[in-house]
Amino acid sequence: MAAWLAPGVLTVARAVVRRPRRLPVRGEILVEPGRRVGPDDVIGRDSSEQNLHVLKLEVERGELQATLLKQVGDPVRRGEPVAYSTYLFGLGYREYVAPVDGTVVEIQPRNGFFVIRQPPTAVRALLAGTVALVWPGEGVLLETIGAVVEGTAGFGDPTWGRLHPVAETGDGRQALAPGHLGPQVRGRVVVARTWPDDHSLVQAVRFGARGAVVGSVDRWLLRGFARLMTGLSREELEARYYTPAPEGDAGSGAGTARDSAGGEPVTFTLVATEGFGRVPMREEAWALLLRAAGRPAYLDGRVRIRGQAGRPEVVVPDPEVTDADPVTEESGRPGATAAAVQDAGQQAMARLAEGARVRLIGKTRFGATGRLLSLPSEPLALETGRQVPAARVALDTGEEVTVPWQNLEVMVH
Repeated sequence: MAAWLAPGVLTVARAVVRRPRRLPVRGEILVEPGRRVGPDDVIGRDSSEQNLHVLKLEVERGELQATLLKQVGDPVRRGEPVAYSTYLFGLGYREYVAPVDGTVVEIQPRNGFFVIRQPPTAVRALLAGTVALVWPGEGVLLETIGAVVEGTAGFGDPTWGRLHPVAETGDGRQALAPGHLGPQVRGRVVVARTWPDDHSLVQAVRFGARGAVVGSVDRWLLRGFARLMTGLSREELEARYYTPAPEGDAGSGAGTARDSAGGEPVTFTLVATEGFGRVPMREEAWALLLRAAGRPAYLDGRVRIRGQAGRPEVVVPDPEVTDADPVTEESGRPGATAAAVQDAGQQAMARLAEGARVRLIGKTRFGATGRLLSLPSEPLALETGRQVPAARVALDTGEEVTVPWQNLEVMVH
């Protein structure tokens, strides 16, 4: 029986998962190895001494031309004017605004430097589990047992929220629409087997959802949504769109520290399990996420490139793991050894062999799933007449096809 190495997409119901959580800049770690943490627990704070933001004010011949609205020691809010200058005999006007919330710590009139120090940022665990390792001043390594669903495309930094599946309509291939969303998704992660339409992602952000897991997403829709979300604050969101006032949390607590000024950035994470286009979520992933409805999940929408292993992913910690039940590979728990590829976010290549569950990733029948029937050692002829190393695959629809093995992805489960 032939065997080849091929890309693998993970759908595992129970595995040991290790994920690093690092501070944006060096700071203070507030937890120690062996401590159990919840997703909303603070693991550390970065150093305010390194969170400096500098504005360059107008200077002419060593003299400051701008009129200061704030002095050293004054607090400022993101978007608040701190200085202004006029030119062309008062016909022109230039305003300088604070890029972040913070405190004015230095003003240098000779060179026009206006320095704002941002307060320390609390970094939360996001993943419920055990602190396996501490890097002093830098971050921690978290370890847990849970389910893992990998995606192919995504957007957004790590976050967490309770899974909120959206009911299917018709044959399950209808797009996720704004009508499926409402105040009940606040603080949650929306799960849909299909794909979002042009307005549903914005609607999810307006109602306070922290993220979404979908089958696929249109490439241009994702690019436009990413541009909208870059640098967007809560105040700007409320000014641009009508946003209903919170009526209490929908079940999960805050994923990021919120300040009283309301200037915190709006965060939203998207994971598309099947990538770009209009492909419904694979059955294994959909069934697993349905069973985990209401449970807290860790989302990471980042796509690693240039030699960095990893995919967008959803991790759902097992609620049965308690303080008296340590998370170690030696514990003998079912599925523990299945996650060796998950150590610190690294994934190995999967073995492509007869009987393996596979997914098609070429242009033809993209996203279709099935089981590998045979992997001949000799090249096979495709419909185009070209002979290439290929495999025979029995699709879930009952059709048997010949597929180049480079266009196959092993579904590890």
